[in-house]
Amino acid sequence: MSLPLGLPIVGVWILLYVVLPVSAGAASGTITECGAEGQLRADVSAGGSYAFACGGTVVLDSALLVSHPVSLTATVPNTVT
Repeated sequence: MSLPLGLPIVGVWILLYVVLPVSAGAASGTITECGAEGQLRADVSAGGSYAFACGGTVVLDSALLVSHPVSLTATVPNTVT
């Protein structure tokens, strides 16, 4: 599934949460740098549950390819767009 550029990360989270349930035993972790597209790409590629421990805007050079179930969350004050 390829996501269009410019889709807010909250929209991505909702889409992924509804469409792709996370399977047991999948990876999990924390995304600590919202400006580091590479970390987000690696985590989404691996699948699993990840929480943003940063705030800001994630700018993507190209669409994310989701091939494994993944869940992305962000809580206040870690608002991610």
